[in-house]
Amino acid sequence: MLPPYSQDSSYSSLMEYLRRMFHKKQMDLEYTFSQMVYLCIAPRKVCQLTIYRHQTKGRWSRDDPAFVVIQVLFLAVSGIAYGVCFSHTFLQVLRVFLIGIVVHFLLLGSLVAAVCNFIANRHLRVRTFQGLDQRVPFLYSFDVHCNAFFPTFLLLYVVQYFLFPLLLSDRVVSCIFGNALCSIALMYYCYITCLGYSTLPFIRNAQVFLYPAIVGLVIAVVFTVTRTNLSVKFFHILGVPPHFNNNRFGGSLAKRWLDVRMHDMYVRRAQRDMYRSRAAYKLLQLDDRFSIFRKNQRVVDLGCYSGGWSQVALKRTRVGESDSVVIGVDKVRMDALQLHTFVQGDITEPSTIDAVKRALGENKKAHVLLSDMAPNVTGRRTDDHLEITELNMKTLDVMESILGVKGWLVMKTFFGPETQKLRTFLESRFYKVQPSSLDSTGQVVSAGSCI
Repeated sequence: MLPPYSQDSSYSSLMEYLRRMFHKKQMDLEYTFSQMVYLCIAPRKVCQLTIYRHQTKGRWSRDDPAFVVIQVLFLAVSGIAYGVCFSHTFLQVLRVFLIGIVVHFLLLGSLVAAVCNFIANRHLRVRTFQGLDQRVPFLYSFDVHCNAFFPTFLLLYVVQYFLFPLLLSDRVVSCIFGNALCSIALMYYCYITCLGYSTLPFIRNAQVFLYPAIVGLVIAVVFTVTRTNLSVKFFHILGVPPHFNNNRFGGSLAKRWLDVRMHDMYVRRAQRDMYRSRAAYKLLQLDDRFSIFRKNQRVVDLGCYSGGWSQVALKRTRVGESDSVVIGVDKVRMDALQLHTFVQGDITEPSTIDAVKRALGENKKAHVLLSDMAPNVTGRRTDDHLEITELNMKTLDVMESILGVKGWLVMKTFFGPETQKLRTFLESRFYKVQPSSLDSTGQVVSAGSCI
């Protein structure tokens, strides 16, 4: 026989529930984790546990706060992960942290629980066969929300986190996949909500809680047709910069996101290590990989502004401790570097090449020729490729007159239709040509040795 009253709505019971949140030994964590597993693979099992709890304790809602505590901890970890991934300031990390726990789980969850509680008590509640006029306690409605939220959390927070490069792409398949994932999350939420209320013997027609899933499915179809990706909207809420939707930058959203994040990381490292630009790490990675620099070398750095590559060359060739010389060339004057020779001019002008030869010394050639020159990127891949290929050819003209036998050429380029022709020419002049995609940028640097 069902109890004539429920302890769920008792004020003292609520206080006891809150008190137990701060006492780990009073929480059954093993039972909580088993419930979370059941919610993912056999949600009806949780309904059976709810009935058993009412039969043994006289209450529908949980008296153990472990489920809420564990869910909050999961949200905290995911919030920190998103914050670190998408942002880099403490306030931005805190923002993502609070959005997951306070806004999504507690505030929206309480609102949904209150609406469902009102619908259940006002329109779905009936007298039981014992003639009792029971009501759905709010704590039980919040319990149902917690149950429904956990699988949704796994889909929207965890699965999407690992799939965000795919989901942020501009391709149609990414839009379809993202909207499908959001639709499945909503349907699962509604399904578990329906199961939660249908468990109560005094609730009828709990299937009304499935209706939002139908509406959500229709909305997802409309958004897919209009190429609106719900996953992208979700990521924006969690802190992905809005400009990633601006297609004038060209390329996929995922690639632009990764470029910005890598840019930020190496900018911070450059500031810490006293390099003038993050470009220094491109050359450091290449030297670590190919051992380009040695003592007593002559190095020419074309397009040297703002000096990042020249700083690396100065350090790795040990200028000041040996006979090494580093010469930088650029049309724009830059602040002087200690022990660095700067030539201001256009590399296509004979006078500039003559100045470089004088700096190298009479009848002396360079051991290493560097070129980090690149055009102003427009976002149109073909145009950018053709522009940088033209700069590459100018670099090769300079190479013929100043680079010595067994010298190194390190030159930045972009992949495109002319890449193979460029490589064929380089292979005719060098013993080895090695295209290298670097961690610090998405660009490709051709490193050659032995003319």
